[in-house]
Amino acid sequence: MLKKISCTAAAFFVFLCMQFICFADDGFEDAETNVPPQILFLGDSIASGYGLEGYDSGRENCRSYANILADKYSRELPSECGFSMSNLAVDGQTSGELAKDMLSGKYDDDVKEADCVVISIGGNDMLGIMLETLASARAGNDSSQSIDLKALVQGFSDMSKRIDRSLESFDTNLGETAAYIKSISSAEVIVQTLYDPFESFDLIPAVKELAAEKISRLNEIIVSHSSDNDGGYTVCDVAGAFSGKAKELTRISQLDIHPNASGHETIADCLDQSVRSHKYCYKRAVEASAQTGSEKASAAAGAVIVTAAVFLALAIRMVIVRKRRR
Repeated sequence: MLKKISCTAAAFFVFLCMQFICFADDGFEDAETNVPPQILFLGDSIASGYGLEGYDSGRENCRSYANILADKYSRELPSECGFSMSNLAVDGQTSGELAKDMLSGKYDDDVKEADCVVISIGGNDMLGIMLETLASARAGNDSSQSIDLKALVQGFSDMSKRIDRSLESFDTNLGETAAYIKSISSAEVIVQTLYDPFESFDLIPAVKELAAEKISRLNEIIVSHSSDNDGGYTVCDVAGAFSGKAKELTRISQLDIHPNASGHETIADCLDQSVRSHKYCYKRAVEASAQTGSEKASAAAGAVIVTAAVFLALAIRMVIVRKRRR
């Protein structure tokens, strides 16, 4: 009987050691990286890449700043980490539409999976109004036609009031959007400021001045919400990167406010700096060979202690049983 129990204890000892070693082989640890393994882009047509070469055949085929960063980060991250980018920007989207979709839960799964969420919003809240007014003042539908200054002056006052109302809504919408993201995710959030495409629009000085005033106000709102307790985020100063260069970085000469190829490269560089101002993590497999000498010693000691305790308990039980049988 004693021999049988001893063999059983020995077998159990070997089993425990093997289990302990296998567990160490299959462990994981948190690894830090400078760029996000999963990045999500939200917002409007600036983020979607509208107007770029290749866009009409699918936004994944153009050199938008989202695609530029995706290419860059996928090469930089280790293969074991993996990388994914989602661009859910909607052409023509306003801050009100983004807030409505966000609060409805439409983006919940994407936001929860992301390590970083980048938002471009606000252009359609006000620049759209300005372009509508300019378009209505043209002498014809052809973009080459001259602007009817009388018609423009008549619509100027109304345009300013509409933009002010839109900015009030933008203030509320942005705050709600950022707060909701923070309530469901630990992702880093980055919000881009809006560049001024009209800074070189010397044809109509009044439009140039109005745009500068209203866009400045919009960017002040963006900065103000960055320190909200329930929805703070990092501000990427795209407006600063475009300052003095809007004529070269946009298609404003065709009354198109969108960035051109050079503009997207500029935004990508600007965003890259903001993204790298944070650290990101992923799970990395740990092999037994990666353990230090002290870690291995501790692991072995733990296995011996546990197994010795089991062996001792079996031995005591054996003695008690033998005494009872006597």
